[in-house]
Amino acid sequence: MQYAKEVVLAILQYTKSAADFAGAKEDSMCRVCEEEYNTSPHPIGRCSALVGKRRKQLGKYLLVPSELRQEHWSSLLKFAKTCERF
Repeated sequence: MQYAKEVVLAILQYTKSAADFAGAKEDSMCRVCEEEYNTSPHPIGRCSALVGKRRKQLGKYLLVPSELRQEHWSSLLKFAKTCERF
């Protein structure tokens, strides 16, 4: 199961890298909420524009990195897909 979580996190990091390659910077603001910097864990754990979806699918309004690591990989992947952000 730990391997699966690492795979999901690697996919998220890859999509972030692809965005960086396309011109988005790590220090740029999130294009969805425009409130925080667009870091790798931001869309899944902190983006205010995704609060409702996050609460509905993951059970919390906000998730810190340690909580993200505890989530099942399939839940994170499902959430990422429904956000249409990745």
